[in-house]
Amino acid sequence: MDGEADALLAGLAGYDALVLAVSGGADSTALLHLVAGWHRRRGGQTRLLVVTVDHRLRPEAADEAKAVTRQAAALGLEHRTVTWDAAKPTTGLQAAARAARYELLMAAALDFGTHATARVAIVTAHTADDQAETLLMRLARGSGVDGLSSIPAVGRIRRLGPDGTEQSVAVLRPLLAVTRDRLLATLAAAGIGYIDDPSNADDRFERVRMRQVLRHVGPLGMTAAALARTAARMETVRSALDVLTARLMREAVTVHLDTVFAIDLDRVAGEPHEIGIRLLREVLRRAGGDARQAELSSVEDAARRLRDGRDGGAVSLTLGRCRLEGNSIGMTDGRRLLIYRETDRPPGLPTVALAPGGGALWDDRIWVSISKSHSGTVEIGPLGDDAARLAQAHKCLAMLPVPLRTLSALPAFRHDGGIVAVPMLATFARKAGDASAAAALAGPLEASGDGGQPCLRARRGVLLAGDEVNDA
Repeated sequence: MDGEADALLAGLAGYDALVLAVSGGADSTALLHLVAGWHRRRGGQTRLLVVTVDHRLRPEAADEAKAVTRQAAALGLEHRTVTWDAAKPTTGLQAAARAARYELLMAAALDFGTHATARVAIVTAHTADDQAETLLMRLARGSGVDGLSSIPAVGRIRRLGPDGTEQSVAVLRPLLAVTRDRLLATLAAAGIGYIDDPSNADDRFERVRMRQVLRHVGPLGMTAAALARTAARMETVRSALDVLTARLMREAVTVHLDTVFAIDLDRVAGEPHEIGIRLLREVLRRAGGDARQAELSSVEDAARRLRDGRDGGAVSLTLGRCRLEGNSIGMTDGRRLLIYRETDRPPGLPTVALAPGGGALWDDRIWVSISKSHSGTVEIGPLGDDAARLAQAHKCLAMLPVPLRTLSALPAFRHDGGIVAVPMLATFARKAGDASAAAALAGPLEASGDGGQPCLRARRGVLLAGDEVNDA
């Protein structure tokens, strides 16, 4: 038994600090005891922290967290309870709870990992049954390869730190090939008790209904283990497609001003249609931001239009918060597709106010910040119609390789209604050799003088790819 457990948990050894997500249910209780034994046999080489998330959805949860505290203490492990105190949604409760759970676990991991010199990871108790249930849920939605790859054995969650830099934590699922029945048998053999959450039998939740379906199809050979194997094979396919898509992205996509994307359609035309779909979807995600991604069926239809040459190749449509325009770029001969953030459709682009020292992810795309030395608050909103005025004032902007209309979605810093900086245009002007335009568009400098850095900054933000956790 110890040898099998050590083989399952071998991947944990590459981390200096591990955060075990333990609710007190059967699966996570088994994980707790298996990892504790593995840790003991290795002489405690890895730092462990047990974390319980109290979603504040059931009054019993607080007592259940205390029970986990006692179990962890008996094993000589540190335990923390973290709570989801935000207002609860009336719909999509399980999805919201899951997102909150990962956010809280990530915060705990980052805090715990600051005491280690290398990597920290979150460890969850997802099983083959979870994998099978997720696969069935995705099948019901008509998902493609990405959806059917379901839960990865190794995932990653990301967020923006206070300064706009990426923070990243691995999510490890060492029990993903193990069925729940095996874990229950392990607990029973060891005489270890666990908590039975009543929500696991509440058929108002989709996952519970899929669990019930599994009981009926299991005798036909569609067991949790068999479906988990299918999901694992789909994950292998997804990874291969991602490699091909990334390669095509490097060869066929040019990015201007960090926000406007031009796809070489002639280069894409020679690729399998699925790769073209994935490329288009990824460009839309980068150009439009993560908040509201286009439906896969809509992206597939747009890709078919491009492939089939409908509309004579003169594509013009809106998708995923973006404008798509084909053969109207005026950059080169050849077929091109220009993709940029749309500005006209309600509710439009946001406006945020930043005080000195502040920062924010604007429009889910651009990290904007203001230095502490700046004299006052500024507002960041879309450049809009001011793009044409700036092009008249700064002749170097006539050299831009994209139409003026694509500049409307750039972030502009304003004070008392007037523009004080457009950092992304300042960068272009500097590269174009127009020092006067670069200085005017960059705005005020830090207090260190002419050689100082701009007080007002904008750069592409981290896109927080939710599907890297992918257990919805």
